[in-house]
Formats: sequence, structure tokens, C-alpha cells
Amino acid sequence: MRQFVVGTGGRSLHTDTGPQVAGSEVLRTDVFGVLELTLEPSAYTARFIGEDGATVDQTSGACHKPPDA
Repeated sequence: MRQFVVGTGGRSLHTDTGPQVAGSEVLRTDVFGVLELTLEPSAYTARFIGEDGATVDQTSGACHKPPDA
């Protein structure tokens, strides 16, 4: 299961965040921005957009459809 933790608000950037958590794929502490999620029935796309409008990082993957109830 993929999980996104985005804490991009605040007054200043922090460079001393401690060690990266095991299993984390990306840790960015050098840019303010927003996470844009595009969700489809069977897939997702996530794009982190910096305050200058440039794409800083992006990923995509398949979504698991739950069994019919």
C-alpha cells in the first residue's frame, strides 16, 4: 500500500529532519509545493509541484479494486 505524507506548509524549510524512515522512497526538504493526485478507477498519478510551478517529482501506479459487496 502506498501512502503519501506531505507537510509542505509553514514559514521556512527544515533541513534537519533526522534519518529517513525505513521504506520511504522520497524525502524532500528543499522546496515548498503541493501534491496533485489524479485518481482513476484502476490507477493513480501523483505529482509534486513546486511553488514555481515546475514538477519536482511524480509517480503512478495501479489501484486495487475491492471485491464486489
